[in-house]
Amino acid sequence: MRTLMTCGLLLTALAGCSSSPVPVYPVTGQVTLADGTPVQTGTIEFTSADGVYTARGSIQRDGRFSLTTFRENDGAVAGEHRAVVVQVVSTEDLPLHDHHHGPTIDPKFGHYRRSGLTFTVQPQPNEFQVTVTAVTVPDPAKPGGSKQSR
Repeated sequence: MRTLMTCGLLLTALAGCSSSPVPVYPVTGQVTLADGTPVQTGTIEFTSADGVYTARGSIQRDGRFSLTTFRENDGAVAGEHRAVVVQVVSTEDLPLHDHHHGPTIDPKFGHYRRSGLTFTVQPQPNEFQVTVTAVTVPDPAKPGGSKQSR
């Protein structure tokens, strides 16, 4: 009898671990530049309007992502969200060189107040197209000119 009670308590505890404190809904999408070029590296993050819940996902080489709040790829809570796209760039001159990690995005997309990215997660599977701009670097061929990183 004691073993049966212990097993029952264990199963109840495990069941509680698998449920989220609030419902979440699948969120997937793609991060691209305006011309459709996929952003190949980085992280995308959605934070609920009240700032309580944050969902994150790694950006894959094709620009695709899937968000995680509590368990891998479970999604995000329903409602309005602010979003950021963050890339780690190890040197200031990286956008000036050819590199294999795809376009370097404008750093403003890494800040909630400046990114301008907002999304509404519905209580259903959600698919979002996230459009960002590349960092602008001086074009050495043009005095005072600039070009987008590729």
